Amino acid sequence: MLAFATSSAADAINLIVGLLGLALGVAGFGFTLHQLSQVKSVSHAQEEAITNLKLRFAGFDAIQECAQAQIYLDALRDAVQSLDKPSILANYDRLAICLLSLSESSSMPQDLAASLKDSASRIALLSNGIDKASASEISISKQLETARSFHTILMKTRFTIHKEQ
Repeated sequence: MLAFATSSAADAINLIVGLLGLALGVAGFGFTLHQLSQVKSVSHAQEEAITNLKLRFAGFDAIQECAQAQIYLDALRDAVQSLDKPSILANYDRLAICLLSLSESSSMPQDLAASLKDSASRIALLSNGIDKASASEISISKQLETARSFHTILMKTRFTIHKEQ
């Protein structure tokens, strides 16, 4: 009878230890699920931070491109004033490249990107006309007016980029 009582006590202890092990296992599984949800949340936050960083870099690149376009626009005005045809053409080409680059920026709204592309197309037409014209046929006032319109688009672009950041 003593052997049976010892066996029952050992079985009871084994049962209690087994139940405690099961409880710890269930609690551990719950803790693991909680940790996984936190990892997922952190991963999502990291992805969002990386996306924001990429947009900031794109905005910085666009600001640099605007600054470069402004330099070419200023050089264009000087070239127009002196009727330096090769410089006018070179600065128009450089300005067009900057405007096209800006239009492809990921941070650029569609309407402004279209306006930048239109400006680059206008530059191609203007360059064609200037290339065929003699220096005396180039209208300084018309070219300066055109440069002002490009300046306006450039300012809108700059303001849009600053607003986005």
